[in-house]
Amino acid sequence: MKTKPDQLKKPILLSILVFGLFGQVAWTLENMYLNVFIHETISDDPNIIALSVSLSAVTATLTAILMGSFSDKIGKRKIIIVVGYICWGISIMLFGFLNKSIISKMFPLLNATVVAAFLVIFMDCLLTFFGSAAYDASFNAWITDVTTEKNRGQAEGILSVLYLFSTLLVFGALGGLVAQSNWLAVYLITGGVVLACGVLGVFIIKDKPSLKPQTTNYMKTLVAGFKIKAIKSNPPFYLALVALAIYGLAQQIYMPYILIYIEHFLGITDYVILVGIVWILSAVICFVCGSIADKHGKRLLLVITLAVAVVGTFVMYLQGLYAKTNFFLIVIGAVLMLGGGMVVSILLTVITRDYSPPEARGNYAGIRMIAIVLIPMITGPFIGSAIIKGNSTIGNENVLIPNSSIFLFAAIATALVILPILFINKHIKPPAPKPTLRTKWGMDLIKNQNIPLLEYPRPQFVRDSYLNLNGPWKYSISLDGNFNGWDGEILVPFSPESQLSGVNKVLKKNQKLFYWREFIIVPDFLNDLTYLHFGAVDQTCNVFVNNTFVGKHVGGYLPFSFDITSFINIGFNEIKLEVEDLTDTSYYSHGKQSIHPRGIWYSPQSGIWQTVWIESVPEKHIQSVKMLPNIDEGYISITPLCTDNEIEVDLLITFNSETVTTSKLKPNRANLVKLTDFKLWSPECPNLYDVELVYGKDKVKTYFGMRKFSMARDKNSILRITLNNNPYFHNGLLDQGYWPDGLLTPPSDEALLSDILKMKELGFNVLRKHIKIEPLRWYYHCDRLGMIVWQDMVNGGGYETFMIKAIRPFLGWNISDGPKNYAKLGRKNPIGRELYYKETDETINLLYNATSIAVWVPFNESWGQFDSLKVVEFIKDRDTSRLIDHASGWYDQGGGDFKSYHTYFVKIKIEEDKKRVSVLSEFGGYSYKVTQHVWDEVKMFGYKMCKTSEEFNKEFESLYKDQIIPAIKNGLSATIYTQVTDVEEEINGLLTYDRAVCKVNIDMINAINTEIMNSLE
Repeated sequence: MKTKPDQLKKPILLSILVFGLFGQVAWTLENMYLNVFIHETISDDPNIIALSVSLSAVTATLTAILMGSFSDKIGKRKIIIVVGYICWGISIMLFGFLNKSIISKMFPLLNATVVAAFLVIFMDCLLTFFGSAAYDASFNAWITDVTTEKNRGQAEGILSVLYLFSTLLVFGALGGLVAQSNWLAVYLITGGVVLACGVLGVFIIKDKPSLKPQTTNYMKTLVAGFKIKAIKSNPPFYLALVALAIYGLAQQIYMPYILIYIEHFLGITDYVILVGIVWILSAVICFVCGSIADKHGKRLLLVITLAVAVVGTFVMYLQGLYAKTNFFLIVIGAVLMLGGGMVVSILLTVITRDYSPPEARGNYAGIRMIAIVLIPMITGPFIGSAIIKGNSTIGNENVLIPNSSIFLFAAIATALVILPILFINKHIKPPAPKPTLRTKWGMDLIKNQNIPLLEYPRPQFVRDSYLNLNGPWKYSISLDGNFNGWDGEILVPFSPESQLSGVNKVLKKNQKLFYWREFIIVPDFLNDLTYLHFGAVDQTCNVFVNNTFVGKHVGGYLPFSFDITSFINIGFNEIKLEVEDLTDTSYYSHGKQSIHPRGIWYSPQSGIWQTVWIESVPEKHIQSVKMLPNIDEGYISITPLCTDNEIEVDLLITFNSETVTTSKLKPNRANLVKLTDFKLWSPECPNLYDVELVYGKDKVKTYFGMRKFSMARDKNSILRITLNNNPYFHNGLLDQGYWPDGLLTPPSDEALLSDILKMKELGFNVLRKHIKIEPLRWYYHCDRLGMIVWQDMVNGGGYETFMIKAIRPFLGWNISDGPKNYAKLGRKNPIGRELYYKETDETINLLYNATSIAVWVPFNESWGQFDSLKVVEFIKDRDTSRLIDHASGWYDQGGGDFKSYHTYFVKIKIEEDKKRVSVLSEFGGYSYKVTQHVWDEVKMFGYKMCKTSEEFNKEFESLYKDQIIPAIKNGLSATIYTQVTDVEEEINGLLTYDRAVCKVNIDMINAINTEIMNSLE
């Protein structure tokens, strides 16, 4: 039977079971019976127990840090685990020979109690040294090495079960010997088992192959996790430490005294049955919750189980206060207290494992001991001791007996753990759901194992030279930023977060994504210069060819290329990428991606998400071309940007394969080419002219459409959008461009085409490409099919407050987007503002020749909005042929060409603007769930929920007939309905997310759209 990918492999599972069980048997003996031993044979003074626990904690922590860092330095865990267990076992056996009566005979002039206490504490520290080196440092680091984020909950759950099981073993197997005070036998048996375990480790423990010796000196390795830089860059790890320290302190208030409390205060002398029941039930809770955390995340479970632990601890206080003989209540309280608290500890420990850098896991395992052992065991027992002395009484045998007050204080301390947990939950995200929703194109791709998206990726500027590099690449995701070996294969150009990539892993803020593949260059392919092109890589990447750095790119939505002429060879070559993605935690452009996807914010994605390809060109070549149609004067302006001005460019323009004109063009300047009897472009007649440009040995093909987007007043003096000088109603939809199996990447070119065709079939003529730049082939399809495009710039910047992004605009309160409000609008960082201008410029240059683009939308609903009036001028300086919706929705600064409304929840009300066109740039969002065609059957978002298809269509028809069509005569000139498809939790699409179901009645919507288009005639 095959092992599931997320399941612990058998050798790893066996090692965890063996070393986890017997290591914890040794710790249980020390933590439980050592305190009983001291109390019964040396002194009932709780300060001696507290001192023993505290010094042991100091020893354990220092040892774990020193030896954990040492295992990092030498790149080996096994040798320390094996030797440590053997020495640990020997020291435990030696501990058994301690005897107070012998000590008093050996030192008759000294206080036997003091000497015995000193020797016990010394030997305890010795065995703690070996145990901590072997178990706390090396074995814990080894577990982190060999597990992943998808099975660490299982591993921690198993360790928790083993901890409870070890307690049963100690109580059950050794309880009789303890009752007889046969301490020598107790420690000889335990030590012998631990020693044998160490010998067995020679055969079953295997170091992870990627673990290598470090070249840095030991001191640097030792202090790696204590540096301010490390703390700032890894908040989840250190917040989890704070939470573990507080919880550990709360637990240590009662844990050293709990058996004394049960036996002497509750009067339960045979406590093995009670403890056994509690341990077994708690073990089940721990194991189940560990697996749940792997599948569904830790955030909510942390809060729930912490609440359970607080309640359980308080129940323990109440039952001791009012009903100390109620066995059932004791079990309930103890299970809730122990089970809930241990799950909290499991989850926090898993977080520390998840965020421990691979090269410093030993060091971080040691640092974890500060929170798990040092702080709790130094402070907790003394707090417990003070509570006992202040609130307890002397029993019949002149023994100080703790009462339930220790649980009251422990409950209060446990409740404080919520503070760091709340901060942790802001930094960690729930794992992305394992989506099963797929498109038919995605299923075909998987079934046929094809290379995806092989079509030429740049239809607006075509050369014959083309080498596609899509397909299987090797990948690795690293937490520490260093390459640690390949994790497997990824199908490029799909992001690792997507189904179609074959990876289904989210790249986190502090991680780095590595790519690698080989490619072959044949002699016939090479020309003078060779360029490596990337359609888009999210967010920043370094590119290497044949192990040589060739360039860096910042920004996740735009294409880029590097000249690799001097780096490649004929024959085999290799390419490597290093990618980092901060998603929406920085000022970089991130669009609708969020590390906490919900509602209108979608799954994050990273890395390569558009086609990777190579072309080779002559030394003298055309670098780009700009074309601007002028239908009023009957010419097309063509500016071929070339490597020099030495020769002219030969131009050939054809229409339906027939020659229209030929000409000689001057390079690097605008050439006005006259056209006669030209065909206009429109959604109804998307006429395109083909262009061929020849510059020496270089030949490029492109196309253009003769059209004009502008504004003019209609016969009623209302300012309207015009197409080719005639009023033309822009009747469209919001288009997010997300796919359930490919995220931002369409599964195929046919899929990319499908949405455009379907929306034309429904009678729409506009798609507003929302907060995304599509692959260039999408614009090509819009050009040739006749679909007008409103193009959004991709938003960046930080987060606005809820008041700024929601309350103020809902109440109609405007705000200036100038310097005084940069911070409020998430644009405080000047580098982010500069990057916005740079990417806006690149977006305009990239899409300048797209015939279908009519409108630029620089800002949407204040997301990253700043200086929008200046941005309008910036865009106009680069493109005068298109209209500008300067602040779609809000905050309106009175600029641009549109008075732009977003209306949800309330009745649509449009007022005519004397200087600008009135447009409804978002509205509707009516939602209807089509079962089995949704991303999540439980979590759903929409602006108006409909229970049935009939209700959905009725509401949709009423919206258009009762509100949209009547508003046209009042000046409404464009509508953008939300939206083309469902996207993840957002179910307000006309199509389901998988594009399998059209929710709207086609005849009804076509009738509406026909009436809308006739309304301006």
